[in-house]
Amino acid sequence: METQPIKNGFLRSNLFMFLLGQVLAVLAAYGVFSFTWGQISQEAIEMRKWKVEVTATIKRMDEEGTNASKYSIKSDNATLNELESRLKAVEGDVRKIDVMAEKISRIDDTLKDIAARGGLKR
Repeated sequence: METQPIKNGFLRSNLFMFLLGQVLAVLAAYGVFSFTWGQISQEAIEMRKWKVEVTATIKRMDEEGTNASKYSIKSDNATLNELESRLKAVEGDVRKIDVMAEKISRIDDTLKDIAARGGLKR
């Protein structure tokens, strides 16, 4: 019997299997790396877009103020104006009380003087 030469001997060798495993591992690692890199790149792009939008919003808020602050300031100004007018009225009343207290003390002093002289009889 004659022996036939072994064809495809390298394809069945341990070295070929090892190299094939290495190539497949590198391809899998490349796929995982590419997928991860793509996600990171997409997140960076979205972050830049968000930053541009937020920067524009912050700039508007710095220049013009927020809508809530505008309405709140108007409301607060109206309340303060009302309170100031009420305070002025109360201050006027308090001044009257001080004047009345001074008059009462003068009358009281006058009555004490008259009583000390013996002129006040009932």
